[in-house]
Amino acid sequence: RAAVWDDDARLAAAATATQPGDLADLATAAQGVKADAAVPLTKAGHGALTTVDNAAMRPWLAGLANRDTAAAKIYFMGDSITEGRGSTLRARRFSDRVGAQIRRTLGVTGGARGFIGADRSTNVGAWGTEWTYAGGTPGTASVGPARYAKSLTSGMTASIVVTGTSVDVWTCKTSGGGTINVSVDGGATVATIDTSGASLIDGQVTRVSLGASGAHTLLLTHASGGSAFVDGVDIFDGDETGGVRVYNGGKDGLTSTQYVQNNFGFSGPGALDTIMTTIAPHLIVVGLGTNDWGQGITAATVKTNLTGLIAGCRAAIPTDPTFVLLPVYQRNITPVGGGVWADYVAAMYEIAAADAGVTVFDLSLRMPAVAADTFGLYSDVSHLNDKGNAVVGDALAQFLMPR
Repeated sequence: RAAVWDDDARLAAAATATQPGDLADLATAAQGVKADAAVPLTKAGHGALTTVDNAAMRPWLAGLANRDTAAAKIYFMGDSITEGRGSTLRARRFSDRVGAQIRRTLGVTGGARGFIGADRSTNVGAWGTEWTYAGGTPGTASVGPARYAKSLTSGMTASIVVTGTSVDVWTCKTSGGGTINVSVDGGATVATIDTSGASLIDGQVTRVSLGASGAHTLLLTHASGGSAFVDGVDIFDGDETGGVRVYNGGKDGLTSTQYVQNNFGFSGPGALDTIMTTIAPHLIVVGLGTNDWGQGITAATVKTNLTGLIAGCRAAIPTDPTFVLLPVYQRNITPVGGGVWADYVAAMYEIAAADAGVTVFDLSLRMPAVAADTFGLYSDVSHLNDKGNAVVGDALAQFLMPR
């Protein structure tokens, strides 16, 4: 049976549903879950809370309810689709749209642009180059919340213009790491950050006041010692003690396999555990798997990887967050080995069916395959354009709202 998306039709179906199958179909349609998927009714959909409670959403909704006194935090894991390749502005990525929509709907005051990594993929376009570097060419590293960072050495500076009241400067400790002086609007040093440590430890945060709300230039200057890694800045505009914050950890080309290996997973350099501990997100949206499909990594391996990724996050975060798996639409590519994308989507449903803290928001049901698109949602064979990002952002924000 086809999923029903029209609200009036959905309500009419609710009024006449007399069998468990009817109720399950109604609830699953509201979330975007396949009617034929083996998903318990309790997992059937946050979008149908009037019909059935989705227990997986409770940690997120509790964090969101506390937004007046503590920030509700969302972390997006994923590949270039999550990172925003195909969007013309950072604010037009679906992750940024989700935060903006939730703030607007709930009347959250204040709020700035959130976390901006020190680097981005060259494929995202001009909006990925907001930082200015001088005094040399900085090195790069796959660390920090955005999985992109820069390393400064003697004589180098990094600057960025931000609008807000304060920032958290994110850095990464390394053996022999140097020090960084921080100044605002051409003034004297207001903070000195020591990035030296016994080993690589990510997620180091230094709060810097900017003064009154408005445009400010933040300058980071390498002061002494060895390479100093800069992850980026988290920008606040009157929302230091509340609001809704979004962190985008999408990285061009990533597979789920890479996310659980060194430099991305929970062991070795650049591990995610300290980042997760520092952010302590209430919600983690996982948009991985399509690059695995394209590269011939099996659906079974993706299931194992995502299960391990969820376990690693839980071990690192003080409170158990909500996990939303985000299987994307079918890209217009020929996968290595001829795998079927539906098998990878099914693997995500299997994870959710076995884990009370995981749910699925299925873009493969809400979005046409790229090859069949008649709405103009994609920028190429794989990526969303601004319109496509808006469709995803609007739908996901609605899914995440309390009912």
